[in-house]
Amino acid sequence: MKYSLTIVIPAYNEAGSIQQVLEDMMHTVLYEGLQVIVVNDGSKDQTLQLLQAFQKSNPSFPLRVISHRLNRGYGGALKSGIYQAKTEFVVTMDADGQHRMEDLPKLYETLIH
Repeated sequence: MKYSLTIVIPAYNEAGSIQQVLEDMMHTVLYEGLQVIVVNDGSKDQTLQLLQAFQKSNPSFPLRVISHRLNRGYGGALKSGIYQAKTEFVVTMDADGQHRMEDLPKLYETLIH
């Protein structure tokens, strides 16, 4: 499937928030043509394990996890995610839950149509 929009989420030590961010996203913006890439940027906590568990529990959610062995910084994580996106449009979000999920459908519709 060719995705039309990719959401890239860099994550460093976000075990306290990443699962809720993905659950909120899953219930708000699950569209055909959407891909979500989370870049685990060398986290020292359980971020990677939570991402893997989320993938296993939600196989229909279009999540791809990229994992850096060492922390490359916010910009490095963004570059990795954007490089892997195979879509015309890429949106970035933070993994700490600061962005409002209810704004994503409006953004998605504006970009796609």
